[in-house]
Amino acid sequence: MSILIFTRKVDQEDERAGFFINWIDEFAARFNKVYVVSLQKGKYTFTHLNVEVFSLDQARMEGNLFRNMIRFIKLQSYLIKTLPKVEGIFVHMMPRYVIAIGTLAKIYNKKIFFWYTHSKVDIWLKVTRLFVDSYLSASKSGFRLKTKKRVYITGHAIDEDMFLYPADRNILDNVKGIKFLTVSRISPTKNIDKIINIILRLKSELGIKISLDIVGAPALKSDWDYIKYLRSLVLKKGLEKDVFFKGPKRYTQLPLIYRSHDIFINMSDTGSLDKAVLEAALSGNIVFTTNRAYRDIFDKDLSDKFIADDEDGLYEKIKKYIISQDKEEIKSDIKKLQNIVSKHHSLHTTIDKIADIIFQGSKD
Repeated sequence: MSILIFTRKVDQEDERAGFFINWIDEFAARFNKVYVVSLQKGKYTFTHLNVEVFSLDQARMEGNLFRNMIRFIKLQSYLIKTLPKVEGIFVHMMPRYVIAIGTLAKIYNKKIFFWYTHSKVDIWLKVTRLFVDSYLSASKSGFRLKTKKRVYITGHAIDEDMFLYPADRNILDNVKGIKFLTVSRISPTKNIDKIINIILRLKSELGIKISLDIVGAPALKSDWDYIKYLRSLVLKKGLEKDVFFKGPKRYTQLPLIYRSHDIFINMSDTGSLDKAVLEAALSGNIVFTTNRAYRDIFDKDLSDKFIADDEDGLYEKIKKYIISQDKEEIKSDIKKLQNIVSKHHSLHTTIDKIADIIFQGSKD
């Protein structure tokens, strides 16, 4: 069986899109042939040789209507050539792809399986209901479109081979200092200013060495004002020697970054599972979040320890955990967090689920 996959970017070093290289490789292990269409492509290598990548070269052609039309015609030509060769279509996170390919998919009688995990529901997502045969999402909270179509919950796909690290690593060392980390797009929805406030309060009250590394960059033009605000906030609070903006990092660099920190903080208010939290947990970080979506996957004990409703609540939980310094408890908590990711959100398990859905759905 062959499959046609659509994604934003194929680039193993891209901070935001690098993970999808591993997805493609896993699909290649389960399908005879994998055709991949991307808006952009960078550096990539695959373990399997049955992968073909076709790029629409958005980076060189974006900007005006004429170039967009050229790209659209280029896509339709590729579809006419490729659709007869495949049994199913998998679209990752891009509603406009679904709309662009939907008519030809219907003409060639190819089913579209659309993976989407985000709280945002806009007109583009609503229009996909005309073309999508089945939806897939990492979690119930990450899919809010009202639809009569089947919605499969697959979990995220976190690469254990890449991120898993021994649970008995030595963290929360008050002598060396406690290293905090957040990894995300720099955006107001991530509430990084509140994370900075928590660092200030912990530093002031506990009197120990504390640092925060912020890994990521703005993705939208509107986000650049936010990072300017964050930098000014750090200076205003006198934290320039404690809070560091590390910028975007290659996806392949992330495992080492996670492992060199103790506590990961996430205060995203999107309400959907952020894969960076799961990557951090698998890497042996203690993770604290205000994202209520994690209550669906953490047990009561972990939820009570690591999830809060707001900045004040999260500050209190982090402070309490640092003060307790129970090494056996820390080791146990890390292991519990890792088991959750391994059991429900591992790369192999998730792609197995997705492949089975496509196999069965394409036959119906």
